[in-house]
Amino acid sequence: MPEGQVDTVKARAFAEDDFIKLKYIGKQSVKSGNISMQGINVYDPQQMIRKVCTRAIDESLVALQTTYDEFKIKTPIFSVSPAITAKIGMKEGVTAQKRYEVLEQYQDEQGRTHYRRVGVVRPVAGRIWDNRYMATEEKAVGSTLEATTFRKISGGDFYPGLLIREIGRTRM
Repeated sequence: MPEGQVDTVKARAFAEDDFIKLKYIGKQSVKSGNISMQGINVYDPQQMIRKVCTRAIDESLVALQTTYDEFKIKTPIFSVSPAITAKIGMKEGVTAQKRYEVLEQYQDEQGRTHYRRVGVVRPVAGRIWDNRYMATEEKAVGSTLEATTFRKISGGDFYPGLLIREIGRTRM
């Protein structure tokens, strides 16, 4: 279909009431805290507001994922040599104290997708990517990294594409 043209069948299917069902899960409250104004043009208040709001949204998502399994970040292992890395960082709440399970996807006889734990990893202190909004402009530690480095706690051989997911207390 040519760009800019609407597929009326798809548009009608999307507009139907029962096409998408959402279920309310919960809420979290966060405060903006101390945010560095380094890298911001002090004569442009919109930049300041944008940075504070973006960081607050990121913090609220981290709070949701630590409380509700539905919000937990699952991200693939990016590389395993010379080190285990994943494109996840401080924006997603990664700290050196957290542990992540390594998950392998499989399908059962009915074709349903499931995940099994094949190991556990932990972020390496000093090698956590600061991927928060404007971290590079404020010259934050870790902002020049391209991924977070993990060390293996348990498990066999890992390969790129296995998923990692934070292990922690959540509502069931």
